[in-house]
Amino acid sequence: MKPGNAALGLSLMLLLGADAPWNDASSGDLHAYARAVSLDVRGVVPSADELGAIEAAGELDDATLDAWLASDGFVETAIERHRERFWNQLELTLLNNRRMGRRNGIYFVGNRARILRGQTQVHCGVMEADADAQNVPLSWQDNGDGSISEGWVWVTPYWDPSQPIQVCALDAQTAAVSPTGTDCSTEDAQRDAGCGCGPDLMWCFGGDVEEQIETALAADIDERVRSMLATDAPYSNLLTGSDLFVNGASTHFFRHLAAFRTSDYESPVPLSALPSLDFSDPSYVSVAL
Repeated sequence: MKPGNAALGLSLMLLLGADAPWNDASSGDLHAYARAVSLDVRGVVPSADELGAIEAAGELDDATLDAWLASDGFVETAIERHRERFWNQLELTLLNNRRMGRRNGIYFVGNRARILRGQTQVHCGVMEADADAQNVPLSWQDNGDGSISEGWVWVTPYWDPSQPIQVCALDAQTAAVSPTGTDCSTEDAQRDAGCGCGPDLMWCFGGDVEEQIETALAADIDERVRSMLATDAPYSNLLTGSDLFVNGASTHFFRHLAAFRTSDYESPVPLSALPSLDFSDPSYVSVAL
C-alpha cells in the first residue's frame, strides 16, 4: 500500500488514536479487525459485500485499504478528528452595536437607540416612516421624554434577498458618509446618528447571520485538511500552508463587519484579495495569505 503523504499522516493519526490507549485490533478476528479499521478510517462499518470479500481473501488487503483512504468518508473523518483537536468551533459575541433584533416584527439595532433616538432601547414605532431615498426620516414622532420614533421602511437584507423586511428608518440609512463627514463603514459610525446599516443592511446583521459567520470562520481549518488531502500535500502543510479558505459569510464579515471592531477583528488578507461572493454562497475559495 502506498497512500499519499497527506493520507499516510492522517491515517496514522486516526488509527493510533491519540486520545485512547493503543488496542491492537489486528490481534482479534478478521471481521472485528476490518470493522475497527473501517470505523477509524471512514467512520462507518464495512458493508456486507466488503466483509464477504475480506473474509474470502483472508486479509484486509492493500487495495481495499487504499480505496478506503481515497473515499469521501476518510476525508470527512479526518476533518472531524482535526476539528476535535483544534477546537475550532467558535461561539462568539459579534459586534453588539451591529446586531439587529426585532420588536413588533420590525428590525432595529437596540444598542444604538440612544444615539439614534435619544433614549436607550427606544423603538421607532409601528408606523411607516416618512423618509427620503437614503431612508433619512423627514418627520418623526416626539415621545415627550426627549426621545423620538421615526417609523419603519422596507429593506431587502443581504442575508435573504428574497424576503424584504421592515426596518427602523434610522437603522436602515444607506449613506456612505454622514452629514458630519463620518465614513459610515467604519467604527466611528457607531457614534454618529447620520449613519445606519448601509445598503441592504450590509454593515449590520440579523437572523442567523452570526451563526453562519462563526461556522464559516471555523471551517477554514476543515477546508485546509480537505485541500491537503485533495492535493496529496505533505501533512506539514496544515501548519505551514499559505492559504485562507473563505465562503460568502466569512467574506462578508471581513469586508463589511470586521471594521466595526478593529481591536478584535482584522482581515488576514487585503480586502481587495477577497473573492466576490454572495453572502449565501456556501462554496469555499482559497485566498493567499
